[in-house]
Amino acid sequence: MPSGKTHDRITFLLVVPTFFAAYALTRQLEVSLFATLAMLFGGLMFGPDLDISSRQYYRWGYLRLIWLPYQRLFSHRSIFTHGIFVGTVVRIGYFCLVVALIALTSFYSLQLFEHKEPNVEALLRNLTIQTIRVIQSIPLDYLIVTLVGIWLGAASHTLADLITTTFKQIIKSL
Repeated sequence: MPSGKTHDRITFLLVVPTFFAAYALTRQLEVSLFATLAMLFGGLMFGPDLDISSRQYYRWGYLRLIWLPYQRLFSHRSIFTHGIFVGTVVRIGYFCLVVALIALTSFYSLQLFEHKEPNVEALLRNLTIQTIRVIQSIPLDYLIVTLVGIWLGAASHTLADLITTTFKQIIKSL
C-alpha cells in the first residue's frame, strides 16, 4: 500500500488536471474551483482510510470522534470503505446521518433547556424540511461537481491501493 504521504502527493498532483477537466466540461471558473476543492477534501479528509487511525482520520482533529463508529462498523479495505463507488456513497451517507443525529440531539436538548416538552416527530419533520430547503438552494452544477470531486479524491486513493497491490502480486509471481 502507498503511504499516507504518497496518497497526499497523488491528491495534490490531481489538482491541476481536476481543475482543467472541470473547466473544460463546465466553462465556469467558480464551478471548476469548487470541483477542485471538493477533490482535495475527498482525497485529504474524506477518503477510504477513515476506517483506521490514519492521516485522514487525524486531520479531523477532535471531530475525528465521529468516525469511531464507522471504524467499528467496517473492516479496513472492505467494499464499504474502499469500494470505488460504494465506499464514497457509504461515507457520505454515514456523515449525513451523524450530522442529522447531532442536529436532532442539539434541538432536542435546546427544547429541554427551554423547559419545553420535546416533540421528536416535529423535530424530525422540521429538520427534514430544512435539509431539503438547503439542498434545493444549492445550484445543481455545484452539487454535482461537489459529489464528483469528493468521489475523485477518494477514488484516487482506492486506485493507488489497487495498482500497488496488483504490481506487488505480479512481482511475487515472477
